Amino acid sequence: MKTFLKIVGVLLLITLIGSYVYWQKYKKGIFKYLIRTTINMKTDSLYYIRYDSSSIDEVNGNVYFRNVYLQSDSLQKIMLEQRNDLPNLLVNVYIKSVTASGIDVQAALQKQELHASKIILEGPRILLTHTGSNSLKLEDTIAIYKKIIGDFNSINADSIIIQHCTFISRNEQLDTQVNVSNASILLTRLKIDSTHDYSNVLSYFINHVQIQADTIHLKRQDHKGHVAISKINYNSDMRLLMIDRIESFSERYKNSHTFLNKLQLNDMDVKAFIEQHQIQTGTLSCEGGVITVFAKKQSSELKFKNQSFDFPEDFFDEIKIGALHLGNTDIVIRSNEFPEKEAITIHNVKFNVLNEIKVVQRKTIRQIISQANWELNSDGFSFSTGNKMYSIFVKGIKLDKVHSAATIASFSLKPNFSKEAFGKLVKKQTDYYALEMKNIRLIGIDFETLLNESTLDIQQVKTSLDLKVYNDRLLEVNTTSKVGNYPQQQLLKIKMPFYIKQLLVENSNLSYTERAYQTKQTGELFFTHVQGSAENVTNIESRIKQNPVCILNGNGLFLGKGKASTQWKLMLNDQHGLFSMTGKIGELNAAVFNSMTKPLAMTSVKGLIHELSFSMKGTDDYGEGSLRFLYNDMHVESFKMDTEQDTLKRNKVASVINNIFLINNNPKNGITRTPNFYSKREPNKSFFNLIWKSVFDGIQKTVMGERAAEMKKQYEGKK
Repeated sequence: MKTFLKIVGVLLLITLIGSYVYWQKYKKGIFKYLIRTTINMKTDSLYYIRYDSSSIDEVNGNVYFRNVYLQSDSLQKIMLEQRNDLPNLLVNVYIKSVTASGIDVQAALQKQELHASKIILEGPRILLTHTGSNSLKLEDTIAIYKKIIGDFNSINADSIIIQHCTFISRNEQLDTQVNVSNASILLTRLKIDSTHDYSNVLSYFINHVQIQADTIHLKRQDHKGHVAISKINYNSDMRLLMIDRIESFSERYKNSHTFLNKLQLNDMDVKAFIEQHQIQTGTLSCEGGVITVFAKKQSSELKFKNQSFDFPEDFFDEIKIGALHLGNTDIVIRSNEFPEKEAITIHNVKFNVLNEIKVVQRKTIRQIISQANWELNSDGFSFSTGNKMYSIFVKGIKLDKVHSAATIASFSLKPNFSKEAFGKLVKKQTDYYALEMKNIRLIGIDFETLLNESTLDIQQVKTSLDLKVYNDRLLEVNTTSKVGNYPQQQLLKIKMPFYIKQLLVENSNLSYTERAYQTKQTGELFFTHVQGSAENVTNIESRIKQNPVCILNGNGLFLGKGKASTQWKLMLNDQHGLFSMTGKIGELNAAVFNSMTKPLAMTSVKGLIHELSFSMKGTDDYGEGSLRFLYNDMHVESFKMDTEQDTLKRNKVASVINNIFLINNNPKNGITRTPNFYSKREPNKSFFNLIWKSVFDGIQKTVMGERAAEMKKQYEGKK
């Protein structure tokens, strides 16, 4: 915007050069002397005007000048530099031709008024050179005003036409900062006189001005890139500014691409722009484009490295935009530390601000957005995880600042390889995940905290999910320690601070599938129709001090048959992973376990289970608790591998032995067995493995009595 002030001021200056030059020649040099005297008085004789040839029609008031020059005198420049009195700007102008018609000669001679019907400037080339300060001060524009007026009481023109203009602005080191090419300007009903109470010469552009330009190139102030603006069209009477394209180029980031298409500012208040140093517009709209931003190292906070569109802080006191509409725009997020890495692209972002945006000095873009009411929609984005094993897809995003809410159609984590290919890559036993969450609803989002402090604060999240986990026991045992990876410990490792007061899971499905080492067959443990909740999900220290417990509740169908429920209490402030939990499975036929026990443990069961419930606690090192397992008519059948057929066949001897030691009923003889259990955690096994081992230890003690220890050894041997 500061550059715009410079351009407009200088263009207004050169529009009147034709008038100056004409009077230099008219009436045998009377006005030539007047103008030269005026220029000398106003510029310390720094500038001189010359031209190659002219044609003057004194009767009709028409003049023509070819190759007109306004240049600074090099000797005068040296002298002013020595006196430390050099202006902030040096102006050099070349005009291919100046044509003026309909000049009122009598008014010029008798009333010191310069009137013309039309002035045409063809092919001006304007060069501005900064001598020190890089800013155009108010005093500069007043000086230009005085140079234009000179000794005339008023200057009037019905129309001034500037065609094929080139404008260049250089800094003190003579580096080009601004380059405007092929600009055209039409001014109508222009009047400059002493009755106008304006403090700035640019105020004469408030009304009846049309400006067009092919391109404007701006060098960024940090010298790390430039901005190209294409096809500019400004109409002061319509209060309209249209830009076909704005594009930013970075010298540091070669793959940084930022551009916006079809920008339009309606209802611009140019008077506020000139007199109050304010940008005020009704609506700012844009059809869309691409914006590249760079993420800080190890931080979720995004920092805009392309600062081409920053709000100015050293000239404008205030910016007001009535409404803002951004069309389909791709936002490309790159790593600030490794910009060549694969980027995350958020596709087809549509952004609408529904209320007035008011910007005062020193406000950041984040603060501006946080205080506005807006809506954002996007098709979504996708990216690969750091190890390239998975891809994450987020689709159908809608953020609503007005209602502090958001919706996401789906979030999915999908493996990039088949189970077989994954196993060949990891080589050791590793969980293989597939996750899909649908219809995600976020309620009570604190957007101001999110934007200004990079902290996520949400009152409620609702979703449904489908989680599948697979592990291949044919692979080598993975001895890598998993200590410190309990669910609550994983929460604390997330770098972005977050707090979710309540998380609700609806109509979800969970499954774990394992391929056994001995049978090479798969068994599946699964829950369907899961409903659940999580309270106080956070990694924020102050929140944890207020409430250190994250509570999870869930219920669903176990193996599609038995009603199951559970509650977990995860201690967020314990360094050793302290947790407690309860679980319960209602009545079901024991045979439903066979799809899991037969391929994994080479055992099938039959009988009726009335209840399986337990209560336990644990840490990084162990799990312990008590179990209640009620059943009737329990029998087992053992199997072994048929090496020739590679299938399972009955193991009659093992079946007889196992059923001898099996206690078929609980309670039995009026006594209900509710044993305690204890299991030491294997460091290379997961949180869920510890729970399963602990519960299984209690089941063994229930069904085998004192002989449970032997059965446990047999089970572990098969594993």
